[in-house]
Parts: sequence; structure tokens; C-alpha cells
Amino acid sequence: MPRRKPDILEVIEPQYYVDVVLSEDRLNGSGRLVGKVNERTANIRNIIADIKKDRKCIMSEDTLFYAAQVLGAAYFERLRRGFAVDILGLGKLYHALDGTFVSDHDVPSKRPKIVPRFTPSKAVAAGCEKLKCRNLYKSDVSPRICAVEGLPRGADGEVAAQSLVMVSGSNIKVAGEGAGVFFVPKAGGEAVAIPPEKIWKNFPRSLEFCVPDDVTPGAYDLEVRTRWSRSDRVKKEMCCASAEIVVTGKRRMAE
Repeated sequence: MPRRKPDILEVIEPQYYVDVVLSEDRLNGSGRLVGKVNERTANIRNIIADIKKDRKCIMSEDTLFYAAQVLGAAYFERLRRGFAVDILGLGKLYHALDGTFVSDHDVPSKRPKIVPRFTPSKAVAAGCEKLKCRNLYKSDVSPRICAVEGLPRGADGEVAAQSLVMVSGSNIKVAGEGAGVFFVPKAGGEAVAIPPEKIWKNFPRSLEFCVPDDVTPGAYDLEVRTRWSRSDRVKKEMCCASAEIVVTGKRRMAE
């Protein structure tokens, strides 16, 4: 009796790991955390390059890419005609109804929407079970100031009056109502805001602006207040990052 040819998915058992990022569940609240696998996406060019590097393949990369395009077009054509398609043993791509619908008649007057669905094969499901979680960490989306530097450069933590200031950090892009950069006096008193048009560089990892004329020499907390989020959506709550600085009386820029 001839031996069954093994499925290629059955003999490849890589020992790989994934990282999981935890973030706050903003939909349900209650301080719950939701996890998301932090993974990269491999396109067909990456996969073909790995095939040529790791395996003895007599076909050129262009030939493999052309074959992949032909297969992809054939799969799409079958799906367009209403077929379910088995994708190279990885799973089945098929059609399903989008949600549910209710009708008072035997034949609904409104036609349901058809959407694609995918069911992984048993081999793929078994392979994913062998993946291990390497790192489990909470996503830090709060703004943070790493360094404040004045130009021309002076002592650490010091900036000259009317000089250019460069701030580096994470999630410090100024956005949203009430957001801005403020000099808050250590000795008490009203904070001095940087006019928005004077913030010349406004990025998630860097800010650039000039010390306002009405900031007198002394010790301050440099505060960055923002509602910015990584999705470029404005958050409801205001977040703040601060750093201690000293404004000196030496003016480094011309009037």
C-alpha cells in the first residue's frame, strides 16, 4: 500500500513567539484591559524571498511572484462567482450574511448584505496553538517628556530667555481643546502659554518653540497638555507631561 504523502503543513513546526500588548477597554470601561497580538504582516514578496533563501527552489523570484498573482486572480474569480475557496490548505474563504435581519413576510423585501469570512484549517489552528506569548506588557499612551534642550546649548535643565527650545519624548503632540505648552512658575503664579502659531514643530516625539518674551528668569515646570492619541483622534480626557527647567536671564537671540 503506497504511503500517504505528508501535508507540508504537518511537517513544518516552527517554534516562534509573539508579543501581546494590553490596553484599556474604552468601549466597556470599568478599568478592564484588552489584549492584542503585536505582529508583523508578511507580503508575498517577503515570503518569496524567504523561499529562495531557505529552500532549494529552481524557480526564479519573478516566476514565483507571477504564479502567486495567477493563483490570486483565480481565487478571486471563484469567490466572485459564489464559490467557497480553499486557500492552499490554510483555510476556507467563503461568503456569509452580514448580521441578522427580520421580516414579516416569507420573502424579505430587503436583501441581506454578503460579506467574506475565513475559517482556518485544522493544521493552521494546531500550528497557532504552538505559538507562545513571549512578552506581555501594557501599552503606555500617556505623554512623556524625555529631554528639554535650548539652543544655543547651555547647562542641563537650563534654557535662555527668548531662545529656541527642543522637547523630545513620546505622545507629546499638542492637539485638542485646551491643549498647549505652558511655563508654570515653581514659586506660584499664572502659567504662561506658548501661542499655537509659535509652536513651529509639533510631532508625537518632538516639539520646537521659543521661550515667550513674558517668561521671566526663574524655575519652571514645562507642561505639555494634550488630548492627542496615536489614532489621531482627540481624546476626551486631558493628559499632561512635565519637566523641570530653569530659564536664565541671558538672551541668546536678537531682538
